[in-house]
Amino acid sequence: MIKKVFPSGPRGKFRVVLVPALPSGEMIPLAPGLLKACALRDPFLRRNAEIIILEPGGSAADAARQVSELRPDLAGFTVYGGLEAVRRAAAEIKRACGARVVLGGPLVGAISAEEIFSGGSVDFAVSGEGEAAFSGILKACLRSGGFSAIKGLAYLSGDKVAVNPPRPPSGKLSALPSPYLGGTFGWRGYTKAPFEMSRGCRSACLYCTLPKKYKVFPFKRVAAEVKRIFGDFPEIKTLFLTDSDLCQSRNMGPLLKLLAGAAAGREINIEFQINLLNLDPAAIPLLNNRAFSLGAGVQTIFPDTCRLAGRRMDFKELAEKAAAVSVGAPRAKLVLSFIIGLPGDTLEKCMANLDWGLSMNLSLFFHRLRVYPGSPLGKAAAKAGVEYQAREPYYVLKTASLDRAGMLCAAGLARELSLAANLVSADKYFGFLFRHIASGPAGARVFPRIDLCRKVNALARGERLLAAAAKAVDANADDGDWSMLEPQMFEKGRAGMLRGLAALERGTGGRKAFAARFAGFCEARILWDRVDGGGVVRIIDLMASGAAAGPSLLLCSANSADPAKLASRGFGLELLVEEKFGFVPSRPGVAARLYADRPGLGAGIAAALKKRGVYGEIVVSQVLSALEPGGRAGALKTLRAAAREGARLFIIDGLLGYPAFGPDWELTGGWHDYPAAALAGDLKASGWKMTKAIKLGRWNVICSETERAP
Repeated sequence: MIKKVFPSGPRGKFRVVLVPALPSGEMIPLAPGLLKACALRDPFLRRNAEIIILEPGGSAADAARQVSELRPDLAGFTVYGGLEAVRRAAAEIKRACGARVVLGGPLVGAISAEEIFSGGSVDFAVSGEGEAAFSGILKACLRSGGFSAIKGLAYLSGDKVAVNPPRPPSGKLSALPSPYLGGTFGWRGYTKAPFEMSRGCRSACLYCTLPKKYKVFPFKRVAAEVKRIFGDFPEIKTLFLTDSDLCQSRNMGPLLKLLAGAAAGREINIEFQINLLNLDPAAIPLLNNRAFSLGAGVQTIFPDTCRLAGRRMDFKELAEKAAAVSVGAPRAKLVLSFIIGLPGDTLEKCMANLDWGLSMNLSLFFHRLRVYPGSPLGKAAAKAGVEYQAREPYYVLKTASLDRAGMLCAAGLARELSLAANLVSADKYFGFLFRHIASGPAGARVFPRIDLCRKVNALARGERLLAAAAKAVDANADDGDWSMLEPQMFEKGRAGMLRGLAALERGTGGRKAFAARFAGFCEARILWDRVDGGGVVRIIDLMASGAAAGPSLLLCSANSADPAKLASRGFGLELLVEEKFGFVPSRPGVAARLYADRPGLGAGIAAALKKRGVYGEIVVSQVLSALEPGGRAGALKTLRAAAREGARLFIIDGLLGYPAFGPDWELTGGWHDYPAAALAGDLKASGWKMTKAIKLGRWNVICSETERAP
């Protein structure tokens, strides 16, 4: 447990403690920070109020105890969900120290005042933008004034709840002070940081409660905040934009360049939302960054359902842009999300959504529709034939197109397939083979990927570590969220599951042979990641007869363990190839790091090494056979041009060949073989002289030297 350190102030001031959304972990509490920054720019409040932000946040029970120890006059909660837990915490605070309680946040404006105030633990509730209302509450409390003039506020008045008129969205965001630039957050251990580039949304989705008025912060402020976040919080691992759709911003291009520059040299994940239908194809190359994780809400692929939900859908355009991002921005992670139970979707349409999502070389997320009472859909639910839960989590129960039995079946299907679908997304080895098998002879199957996914679910639950995790996930009442799944969670059983998946191929003998060979190739790569790096480096040391003569270069997979495995060799430059295989994070802190993408790899290597100097040692691990046969000699010539006289080239490769991919990066059923004789010929043709070769398990370590000019 992180020790909490709170500033202490004179008790003559009105004390306020603000609690971030729970559970918040080590996330910077942006919403409380905005409230504090806005309130304390008022001279009266600065003189008379002390505002403390609880940081970092824990559970609701932890928050109740910590707030009570501070004995505030007013406690404020930001609520995104978990209203019942917040109300229990509020009741404990009132019992322990008598503080009044105010709630704000997205959920408050989406549900009824009756639900918020039931139980008697809440005194105030702010809907919409809360900065001005919060300052108004503080002034009214300090001056013993009334609350009726504060727009957007609901409050207890005697034994009744008074609801004031709503507060219209502020005209300009430039007037709001920045908590980042103002140094509001004193703790430096945060690992997650949210920041706003805009508020509101131009879309009109009926299930959403976001304001339809779209406003942006000045880009100069955004750029300054990004710089300040990375400077003030060295432990930051995740940065996420709160914007509903980055594609709506005219500053999307400059922002992506800014974020790419800020992320350079750091191991960080930058998350943001995009609407693929709003994505300008010209911006796709700007997305090509390993730090970027993009969420794209597809929701449903059916245009008629989208019209009922107030959305636009062009399925052909969606599929083309999703594929374009997969190919044109291979370093980024793109997650497609789908909603189960939208009005207009039938059980068959829900299955079609799942099946199409499983056909994509992208990550997936499925969740049930939540109908918030304050949303347009919630207000028109009875007329639209929609029934939903009266309390959190407000899941839809039935629609005019999907009865209760069908809804239970669709939700059950999503829950059943969640583990397998995320396994296919999390492990590229598994995903490629899954889609290859599902694209084979389908027979009478209507949804071949769903059929195969069910078999994969059984296969995954038979893996010991996943079976233990599945037991814990199944015990929850949610939709079986497996979005946290990573290959490290099932590393020991990974090769066995790949063999089990290959055995599910029901096609011709040729397809079965390909599936088995692919599983063997993947197993070899997985086993390579387990090879002791010290042993490999010692072999290179012996073959090289000492340290490298001059700067050294490592060329390997961007997703492999090689940068860490071979780190003691002291490479001055790492050239990492995005080749869609493996998911082991590479180490930070190298002298220099460049990237080359798998499509057009030969040209990518040449472009990356252009004007980069010369090297005394070059190590190429596990990526040479990824090149098409016609491009291998050219790549070796590029490396020869980057090598000084007397330099050594070490090639670590199983020479097993490499599975062939089509233009959309899916398996074609072909194979790029690379026999030892072909490698020897390519080395000679490109100016290298092979001097030594050592067998290391399934791999060869081959040493070559530059041919001296006659």
